Amino acid sequence: MVQVTDQGRFQKPAATLSLAAGQTVELRCKGSKIGWSYPAYLDAFKDSRLSVKQQERYSQLTLLNSTAADTGEFSCWGQLCTGYSCRRDEARTGSTYISFIEKGELFVPSPSYFDVVYLNPERQAVVPCRVTVLSAKVTLHREFPAKEISANGTDIIYDLKRGFVYLQPHSDHQGVVYCKAEAGGKSQISIKYQLLYVEGLFPPELVAQRQAVEQIPPWGPLSPLTSSAEKVDFSTHCGLSKVTFLSLRPLLLLRVPSGPPSTTILASSNEVKGGDDISVLCTVLGEPDVEVEFRWIFPGQKDERPVTIQDTWRLIHRGHGHTTRISQSIITVEDFETIDAGYYICTAQNPRGQTTVATTVEFS
Repeated sequence: MVQVTDQGRFQKPAATLSLAAGQTVELRCKGSKIGWSYPAYLDAFKDSRLSVKQQERYSQLTLLNSTAADTGEFSCWGQLCTGYSCRRDEARTGSTYISFIEKGELFVPSPSYFDVVYLNPERQAVVPCRVTVLSAKVTLHREFPAKEISANGTDIIYDLKRGFVYLQPHSDHQGVVYCKAEAGGKSQISIKYQLLYVEGLFPPELVAQRQAVEQIPPWGPLSPLTSSAEKVDFSTHCGLSKVTFLSLRPLLLLRVPSGPPSTTILASSNEVKGGDDISVLCTVLGEPDVEVEFRWIFPGQKDERPVTIQDTWRLIHRGHGHTTRISQSIITVEDFETIDAGYYICTAQNPRGQTTVATTVEFS
């Protein structure tokens, strides 16, 4: 990889670069078939400022009018192709991490004002509060109870290119956190991050796939009791759509636990075109006499985006003397716009506690 300077010269970029926002970046990699990766922000919003052109002997990446949000890793690699099949040539790679410094922005800006980080004990979790000023002092803080969280190098480390990394997440890490950066006598607070512990759970989008392959609910195999109950056509008796019913069936067939709400969330689509309508359903299965209250956080909230929220509940008789209360809250956004893309966060609360779940909806 080489960088083309303003003077038209070629130089190999350092492992990390700091450039002023607004500059044009031009990178080249030698080869007739080159692959590129760059900050997901540029790809997610299909930014017209970015272009990649394959020439006969090299590939060229150009980024115009750079901003702090473009901060991240830019890399390229040669491709070894046989017919239509190509694989990465690990012997021909190049990369550089570019930080774009913009006045008033210590943190790399986020497209939303609130984000969700899932804590799974089997993999690392990252709070992605990266800075544009590489020399900045960055600390992690819990919102309640208010305190600084130490990045001790054992449980949590700070990675300049990723953010704060939880090496072995566990349930005690749950809660709302934020980051604070200090540089040049100035300080700034990041957006807030909701840390959710998800041991043993599967994302909603995997429910149908796993059921089809394994024919078991995602929270475990059916017991003899629930195998019998499965013969009942709940979708007919409960007035649920087939899609909604299939997503809830694994929960309907399990005994309802006492305690904080057992909550799921499901979007009518996770990729929405401009002008279409979108609905996100939050569902709680609980004991018949336990009431549930819902609260929503959604991307257009700070812009006072009009939405419709409807809460309902009904009782489902599962047979064998068991009755389940199904409480639902559905948020509907009409005429979908770019400001509506992001995380839809539902918090369900009953007298025994609260549970927060989230799903993401992208602009396609």
